This record gives sequence, structure tokens and C-alpha cells, in this order.
Amino acid sequence: MKRVKRQPAVVCCMITALVFMWSGRVLAGNRWKPQPGFYFPSDVSLMDHQEQHFDIEDLSGKVVLFEVADMNSPIAQALAGAHRVGALGDVEPMTNLRQFEEAFPAWTGGVSLEDSRVALVTLLREDMDGRSASSLDARNWRTHFGANWSRNRYVLAEEESKPGFPRVEWQEGYLILDRNLVIRTATTSRDPVTELSQTYLPAINYLLAESGPTQWSQAAKEWPLSGELAMWRAKPERKLIAVGPRPGEAGGGTGRVSSVSDGSFKSRVLRRRGVTIVDFYATWCGPCKAFEPTYRDLAKRNRDIRFLRMDAERSPRTSGRYGVNAYPTIIVFRNGNEIHRWVGAPSAQGVQSILDRHT
Repeated sequence: MKRVKRQPAVVCCMITALVFMWSGRVLAGNRWKPQPGFYFPSDVSLMDHQEQHFDIEDLSGKVVLFEVADMNSPIAQALAGAHRVGALGDVEPMTNLRQFEEAFPAWTGGVSLEDSRVALVTLLREDMDGRSASSLDARNWRTHFGANWSRNRYVLAEEESKPGFPRVEWQEGYLILDRNLVIRTATTSRDPVTELSQTYLPAINYLLAESGPTQWSQAAKEWPLSGELAMWRAKPERKLIAVGPRPGEAGGGTGRVSSVSDGSFKSRVLRRRGVTIVDFYATWCGPCKAFEPTYRDLAKRNRDIRFLRMDAERSPRTSGRYGVNAYPTIIVFRNGNEIHRWVGAPSAQGVQSILDRHT
């Protein structure tokens, strides 16, 4: 019998897999480790406590504190207001930790959660039994704690996995997103509250002073959630990434291309004021791939316009409604109404002339 020699690469892969299993980090689906310098991913499908799709880009223009929390977390319950209204379930909230509405001004140097320039988003990762949280859990969380919450506070859960919207294995912790929805700080340390209160939140005044595109948004990258699965080791970010405003900056758009689906089309296109352009494409379509760099370049040059892409075959309801049967099809909307379309890839000059005419 011929003895088969085990290859070192195979052994290495087995050891890596065992390490991740031992640490509880078996990667099912997409694992996203938030990193400063990336846009918050638009491919994530989130639901609010009323079972409505929540578009993170609706918070564009605000500085966002994004909390990822488990429902049975003593820290999360304390910050939600457990010391005021009582804990939810059999949880002992962390002592000496005030509700966010009370602690936020002290941690930020006077910025209130009632300030319309800021928002606090809590994404519930796990329910009380350690299972994936749902919009019903978000409703229960808000009902229990939210009687005197700020109007700028939101509770979300990740929507059940749908085609085109990969499910993410979130890590407990806190992110700060700037006005362009670029992640500027991320913490997943063992003592996130100290890190948040003493290092990161005091920088919010710097972020509020920024206007328009910044050096971070201009260099930011889209997070490739829909691409190949990547493994990330949890490593807390300890470097403060915050700068003051740069001279001469102006404008309001992000200059990025985001994804849209059947579930989010109504909120992201039909209810939108102003001009939105949607590229209906198919993953196998050669002309679609060839047109994509042109489309992204147009987005960077037209920061006051929202640029979206829709995988038409994964969103048959919307593509059928608009009679999309050839790819790419590019449709321009104004205040939710179609005003122009191209079937086939248009030239950059052709697109620009239509956008100039309607903005």
C-alpha cells in the first residue's frame, strides 16, 4: 500500500479551522470585521422595529454611533436604560453606567443625542436565547427601554438572508461613521465603554465640523461583502482616525455606488427627492462589467446625485415593473419618477448631459 504524505498546507488549513472552531468563530456566511477607511456596507439588509427596511444611507449627513449588541449584554441593557426602567429578562445591567441619553453629552463634550446632526443606531445581534435577533426583538427592545429615548435613536435587526444581501456575522462593539458614512473608528475590545467614552466619542466634534467630501471619503473603499469570503481576526482598533475640516471642501453627496434590491427600492428610489440613477445589470453580462468603471467615475464626479446598481435577475419584481429585459439598462429618476433611460451602455458624455439637464 502506498503511503500518502500529508501536505503541510492541508495541515495548516486544518489547524486554522480548529482554532476558529475553538474560539467560536466558525464562519458561516460572510464575516465582516469593521475597518476604518471603508464605507459602511450598503449590501447589508436591515429592518427596524416596525419590520420596515432601514436604509443606512438615510443617515448620510449625520455622524452616526453604530452599536452592535446582544440583548442579554449587561453593557447594552445599561446603556439602553435598564437602571431606569428595569432589565429585560434575567440580566444584571452593568453598574455605574448611565443611559446613552445621559452619558452622551458628557462623553462628547456637550453634544446631545437630540442634536439633529447625530444619530445612535443599535443593531441587535442575538436575542435573549443567543439566536439571531429579528425585527420582533427590535420592537420588544424599543418597547421596554424606549419611552424617553431621543428621536435620533434607532433599533434594528438584520433581515433574513435574501439573494443579493449576504448575512453578516457581526461582532459586538461600536463604530463611528462620519457624515459620508465612512467608518472612522471601530472598537471590539474587552472594555469598549472606556475606549468609546475616553478616546472615540470626544472626537465627534471634529467630525461634526467636517463638511462635504473629506480625505477619508475620497479614499474610502466599498466593502466587498458580495465577493469571496475573507477571514478576519478580531483585533481592536486603537488609533483615533479623526481630522478637522479641510479648506475648500463643499458638496453633499458621497460619490459612491451602492446596491439596491426589490426590498429597498421603494425607500431608496421612489421616496427620494432629487435625482437618482439606477444601473440594472446581470452578473454574466460583459457590457455591464465594461460599463461599471465609467459608472463609478460618474458617481465620483456627481456627488449630489445618488448612484445605485441593481442585480436585475435577483430583483425580478422591480426589473419586471420597469420592463428591464436587456442589460445594462440605466434609468434616471427624479423625485421617484422615471425621466430618462438607456438600453445598452451609454457614453459618459451622454449620461453627464442628461444629469446636467436635470440637476
